[in-house]
Amino acid sequence: SSAPAAADTGVLTGSQIALRNRIDRGSLIARGVPEDYADAVLDDCYMERLIKATNKLEKKRRKARDRYVHLTRYILVALLLQAALMLVIALHKTVLAPEFHFTMEVALEDVDMVVMLDASNHLGESRAAQQDAAARFSRAMAEAMEDLRYTSRSEASKMMRKAREQKTRGRWFELNSGHLMHNERDPSEPLDADVRIMGGRLRLATGLFNAISTQMLHPLTLNTAAQGPALEGTSREDYAAHSRWHSAMQACRDHYRKTRTLEAGAFKDFPRRAQRWDRPPKV
Repeated sequence: SSAPAAADTGVLTGSQIALRNRIDRGSLIARGVPEDYADAVLDDCYMERLIKATNKLEKKRRKARDRYVHLTRYILVALLLQAALMLVIALHKTVLAPEFHFTMEVALEDVDMVVMLDASNHLGESRAAQQDAAARFSRAMAEAMEDLRYTSRSEASKMMRKAREQKTRGRWFELNSGHLMHNERDPSEPLDADVRIMGGRLRLATGLFNAISTQMLHPLTLNTAAQGPALEGTSREDYAAHSRWHSAMQACRDHYRKTRTLEAGAFKDFPRRAQRWDRPPKV
């Protein structure tokens, strides 16, 4: 019999390969190949299906192998990240974190001040100079209280740094930069972030007095700038008669009593230093 023509694709079938090698069914059986196997080798359709099935299984095995490799890489990366995190935590607990944590609260007394201006008749023409002097005096008092707070915090910060240096002496490494804050007044002397200043505030009230009447221009407040608009709201008619100091002292005492009574009711069972409803938060 003549050999079948090759396919247009250039791929040889099983029978063509067998014929090229001069292998036929009889020679296969003579060599000890089972008859079923010999028939399968010479069956073109069967061999084609076998090759396709083998290629399909190979692709599945290749995909499974690739998934396994990728999963192994992900697990390795996760383990490395976990190890790095544990290393950072260990360094923080053993080296970076300080052995002692220092905090300090400095308690300063608050100042309540009532400025009473003499509103007698002879001061009516010069009330502008009088009120300007009162405003400058109030600003000077407020600046003095702020200086007291700054000085107290600066000295406490120095004490904290000295205490930290004594406790960390001998350690080869210590992270202290997190405790420092920028000092606007003196950048060369940073402030300590763990120092808290309690109190040291000026609370101001302003009033007028003469023999006819005594009036409070504004109540006690931490906003010393409120004094300016209150003084600007006065007029020449508010200055009359002569001065009576007793009424001014009485007005100061009554105002203190009224304010403290209201605060005591609003802050019952609180410490005396906490009896401020308009106190700003801690700094």
